Amino acid sequence: MTDRLLIRMPNWLGDVVMAMPAVESLHRTGKFSLHLLVRPPWNEMFSEDPRAARVIPCNDRGMGIFGMASFLRAARFDS
Repeated sequence: MTDRLLIRMPNWLGDVVMAMPAVESLHRTGKFSLHLLVRPPWNEMFSEDPRAARVIPCNDRGMGIFGMASFLRAARFDS
């Protein structure tokens, strides 16, 4: 059984690219099911990424910060 790990990716493209080695390292452990919270349009970079169990567009501007918090709480991530 793997832990469901939510990773909030950075907002800027360069920072997203620099975060990729961390995602790769977590994936290689085999201990986690990686769920990536990514702002559009960067979420499209991960749509076909086999390392991500799920890509969640961070549309908190559309649903509001409290709506996004409720959505994430309901998803019951382990970490």
